[in-house]
Amino acid sequence: LPAHTMRRDALLFGESQSRIIVSLAQEGVSKIMSIAENHSVPAIVIGKVGGKRLKVDGLIDVSVDDLKTAWKGSIERLLKG
Repeated sequence: LPAHTMRRDALLFGESQSRIIVSLAQEGVSKIMSIAENHSVPAIVIGKVGGKRLKVDGLIDVSVDDLKTAWKGSIERLLKG
């Protein structure tokens, strides 16, 4: 589970074992971590939600607006060629 044990491209885009990302208020983190530990499920905090940019460990830094535009218009752009 620790990021340093995987290549960064595999960590970001790999399709190996399933992973689950949970988004919750800061107050709930300790409870989720405790539940995971009680069930022998490895878990780490990988970031926080908020702001106007998606940033991933210096590898990705893009505005949420740009991501939304790319997602909403992707099929139309493909069909137009």
